[in-house]
Amino acid sequence: MFLSISMKHVYVFLLALQVIAFWESSPVVSGESKITVIIRNSLHDDLNATIHCKSGEGNDLGVHEVPNYSFNRATYDLVFEPNISHTTLYLCAISWKEASLLYVFYSYKRDIERCGTHCLWDILNGGIVGYSTAPGFVSIYVKWPNHAN
Repeated sequence: MFLSISMKHVYVFLLALQVIAFWESSPVVSGESKITVIIRNSLHDDLNATIHCKSGEGNDLGVHEVPNYSFNRATYDLVFEPNISHTTLYLCAISWKEASLLYVFYSYKRDIERCGTHCLWDILNGGIVGYSTAPGFVSIYVKWPNHAN
């Protein structure tokens, strides 16, 4: 009796280890586990933008100035691993001289298929643009609220 109970526990333990090993070794997309969200400031006239992001778990990434991409090729990048429950998200406030906006720049459920492990955004005078994996294909366009475009 003691041996059969012990073996039962051993089998359950081994099964649990297999499930954990499979889960941990499963790639998000094409063997990559990190996600990179790149936000470019493409506003006209060398205008700077300000960005303030928070994760869905409440991690505050602080306020950052995003210089104009056309003049210095700088971007604001978020690099992270998605959480195990696939609920990862990043909410960011963007502002510049004429407008501001609060938007989810990354949501695992929306973006894993849309842009895979590299999600590119542009901050434009008319609004923000999110691109799909297909080069140059715009999949999200959000106008600045209360702004004459």
